[in-house]
Amino acid sequence: MIDLSGLPLDAFTQPLTAGNVVLTLRNEDSAAPTIAVVNKVHVITATGNFSHGGDVFLTVADGGTFSLISVDIGLLPGYGSSGQSVATAISIDNLNGVATSSPQRTNLGTQFANITSVDLDATGGVFYENINVNAVPKPAT
Repeated sequence: MIDLSGLPLDAFTQPLTAGNVVLTLRNEDSAAPTIAVVNKVHVITATGNFSHGGDVFLTVADGGTFSLISVDIGLLPGYGSSGQSVATAISIDNLNGVATSSPQRTNLGTQFANITSVDLDATGGVFYENINVNAVPKPAT
């Protein structure tokens, strides 16, 4: 599980490190990705209700591969409507989830094993929490 609680609460434009995972702004024309607190939990979201969202690019610090096991997707209070469609672009596939006011767990299965990156698009008040990854260690050289 990625621990976001030690990250500064604000928009970020420079990479942030949470454990062995690096969070980076993916598109310069997107809304600023933000670490915020929702229901006493640190989450990834974006400032504003922008069409490009706040693209956050996740990688592991050593540049290796990881498996994305699950992620909770929710909707910030006062944004959009419950049941709004959200898309999460992933380097090997697309995951389409539905955001509700209560975060919903999305279990991803084996199709997201051994990937090198994931792009979480926090658009229209969508937020992500409880991001569960399993880093695959690089082989010793």
